[in-house]
Amino acid sequence: MQADREAISITVDTSLKAESLLREELRHLSENASQINSEISGTYNAYLITVAIIAIAVGMLQIFHFELRRQGYTATPFFLDVVTILVLIFGGILSFIFLLRFLHLVKREFHNIVAMNKIRAFYFNYLSPQMPTLGEALYKQDDTKYFSNVPSYIRYTVSLIGSLCFGGAFYIILSYIATDTFFIFKNLFLSVCIFIVTFFLQQWYYHLSLPEIKGDAISKVV
Repeated sequence: MQADREAISITVDTSLKAESLLREELRHLSENASQINSEISGTYNAYLITVAIIAIAVGMLQIFHFELRRQGYTATPFFLDVVTILVLIFGGILSFIFLLRFLHLVKREFHNIVAMNKIRAFYFNYLSPQMPTLGEALYKQDDTKYFSNVPSYIRYTVSLIGSLCFGGAFYIILSYIATDTFFIFKNLFLSVCIFIVTFFLQQWYYHLSLPEIKGDAISKVV
């Protein structure tokens, strides 16, 4: 009899410890998810500040370029164009790096979502026999179908600005190569093509990476 009571006591104690551990883990995951959302907003703000700095730098370089060319200089405007091209290419590469950063944050966010849903499913399955109507109050979510995303306005803005940088750099390069009668229209057309291609390449890479991130996150949690 005494042994039975001790066994029951040990079982209850173990159950309480396990429940406390799960609650602490759930609390930690919730805090981490909130932190990730803050990081996404902070990263986006940092990106916009960086883009503003690059835009000001390009604007100032081109102002000096046109002023010096108007005064008859040739070597210095060419050097300013080279610097402008490098700054624009840097801006395009930096935009892609930020896109990779957002993908990394999405991976962390989805990892948390999967882990939280597994704990939630455990409590749901554990309490369902005692509370048959629990399913009416809680939606049992399938974490293999749900997937978080970088907000569309963020990924489109990053891809758009990065593509503009590549297109602008290509336009300046072409201005020194194609100088025939219709060079402005040709260069503009080719630059727009570069813009479109780089934009869709970035979007393609983003959507291609999502299933890999999802599968990797689930395999780490399971």
